[in-house]
Amino acid sequence: MNVLELLRNFLPYHTPGVKMAIVDFGGTGVDASTLPPIAAALTKQAQQHFAVPPPYSYGIAATIRAASSPHDVQPDEWVIGLLAKADQPGALGYHDQTPDGNPFIRVFPILDKQDGGDLSVTISHEVCETLADPNGARAAQWKDGRFWAYEVCDAVEATSYVIDGVKVSNFCLPPFFEPVANLSGLKLDWMGLCKQPLEILPGGYGQWFDPSKGWQMVQNSQKPPRAYRLEVKGRSAKRRATFAPAKI
Repeated sequence: MNVLELLRNFLPYHTPGVKMAIVDFGGTGVDASTLPPIAAALTKQAQQHFAVPPPYSYGIAATIRAASSPHDVQPDEWVIGLLAKADQPGALGYHDQTPDGNPFIRVFPILDKQDGGDLSVTISHEVCETLADPNGARAAQWKDGRFWAYEVCDAVEATSYVIDGVKVSNFCLPPFFEPVANLSGLKLDWMGLCKQPLEILPGGYGQWFDPSKGWQMVQNSQKPPRAYRLEVKGRSAKRRATFAPAKI
């Protein structure tokens, strides 16, 4: 039994951790019956994969449920809002904050469908990134001094895996961002696809900060991100900056 399997065997999978509710605000065309299975799969991903302690994962658990309506939300729950109209060009989903300071995830199912995406993967993407960086403020400094945005799904966003028949997003692990002296026995992403830190897989992208130019985007040289990502103007709604994507 390896270290990862040992840790997973002793994890308190039933610890609720962060509480989240998927809320359909109407006009999205989403079949309500599909949301409970998605919520259950995301809960398993959060409690059994994301909650594995560092450096094997992030040590952060969550419980996700499907709310019956926008009024069916508890004060301590982070909202995963399904919205009909996208309010950020080039984004299938993103997260910001409510007036009370809680993270608020926005997902746009109509745009997601038009782009050929899987709603469950898009929600999983945003859930993982919100758990790792709730306020969209974290960055990891690399050996060359660059600060890379702590967006744990962007570099591997074209890859996914299945939990109980539901597709969920792959995500990068701490050693992907943080210089580690010995990578022996460690994975860089949950699916084990990345071979080196900061690697951008086909269909993915990453962002690093240049003090003189703002956030700079890099993408895979063989396969760029899906079309909508090419329009993204910065890391998030709070960090918008004009740039031309660089290929690596």
